[in-house]
This record gives sequence, structure tokens and C-alpha cells, in this order.
Amino acid sequence: LKIDTIFKTTTSNLKHKQNQTRSLVEWIINSAQPLYILESQKFKAFIATLDPYYELPTRKAVKSMIHNAYNFSFNVLKQKLKDTATSCSLICNLWTSRNRESYLGITCYWIDQDFKLNEVLLAIILCSYPHTAENIYNTLFVTMDYWDILHK
Repeated sequence: LKIDTIFKTTTSNLKHKQNQTRSLVEWIINSAQPLYILESQKFKAFIATLDPYYELPTRKAVKSMIHNAYNFSFNVLKQKLKDTATSCSLICNLWTSRNRESYLGITCYWIDQDFKLNEVLLAIILCSYPHTAENIYNTLFVTMDYWDILHK
């Protein structure tokens, strides 16, 4: 066994583990899983059957990865809006959760220079009661300012 073979294997294993962790974080984000799933004994057992050598990241580490993914995606999407949207349309959806909290979802739609329809969920915001036009307007204004689309 050559020493360079050992280093290649270690590097390969590290890259494989990073890919597994990235896939796990993407799954948590895309399926809206709670972070406490990482502490579930059943989930840990399931992961161990898939790869007994994979060590689940901590809840804190995954939370940090999710924040990093958000920050990266936010900047990319904000730049895309700036570069490709000459005007846009906002769609709002107000609903109440099972625990009686109201949320306002704001989605932005625009057609780019290639006539391709684009959409992005800008925000899901806890909406204060009462749901007056003024409160909804203020929430919209803050969101539009945050995404730098006030003049689109």
C-alpha cells in the first residue's frame, strides 16, 4: 500500500462526507424538516443503515450551514432581480397556522429579457393583528426595500 493511496482515500472520504452533509442540509431545507430531527434516535438509526461511518453534524452546525445557504442565495437572487427584472408583480397570500398565528407570504414574478417567467418567494412573515391594509402595506414596503425592488 502506497502512502499516496492512503491520502487519496482520505481526501475522497472527506469529499464524500461533505457531499453527504450538503445533501442532508438540502433535504432539511427543501422538505422543511425541523432541526430536532438530527437528534431523533430513529433518524440516526436510519442514517446508520445507509452509511455506518457517516457522523451526523450537530444541530448547531446544520443551523449555521442553513444560514450560510440563505445568505448566499439571497445575494444571488437579489442580483438576479436587479439584472433581469425591469418590472415585477408581487403576489401576497395571508393565512393562519394551526396555532392561530397569521403569516403573509410574498412571491415575486417577473419576465426576463428572454421572455422566461421567473418567480421567487421573497418572504414568509409573521403578520401582526389586525390585518389592516396599513399593516399589510408596511410589511410589503419593508420586504420590497429589503430586496431592493421598490422601483420595479
